[in-house]
Amino acid sequence: MEPPWLDGMPDGPLACSQCCYRCAAEQHLTSHVQSYHCEAAHCLVLEHSGGAAAQQDLWLRLEQAGWVLLDARAGLLAFEDGDLAQFAQHAIQAAREPLVRRILRLHDPGYGVPLEEGWIRGGLAAGVFQSYTPN
Repeated sequence: MEPPWLDGMPDGPLACSQCCYRCAAEQHLTSHVQSYHCEAAHCLVLEHSGGAAAQQDLWLRLEQAGWVLLDARAGLLAFEDGDLAQFAQHAIQAAREPLVRRILRLHDPGYGVPLEEGWIRGGLAAGVFQSYTPN
């Protein structure tokens, strides 16, 4: 379930000073700022449609290219922060088949913490997360 502050209100009276987010409740604005405009470390996340063997192959190929793995789960690999475009280029080259679904640069949620789509969408809308979607 997404938190009530996530989507905000396009015509809300309270505005974030760092992005286009608006809302009607001070606590929603505070939650938004604490979630997206903090000094959090970033990571690069690769979402894929491959199975375990394809994931391990992709992981090893990216490590050979110099990317440091932080976390691996079914359908997801997280690496230390870096340049999104360069990482995307390496990821697409490393994939033996078109299994890369989406590549993100976002706040590192911590080892094992699930990535909720609403949180990702909010960070992209706030301009603090970046996304690369292969053709």
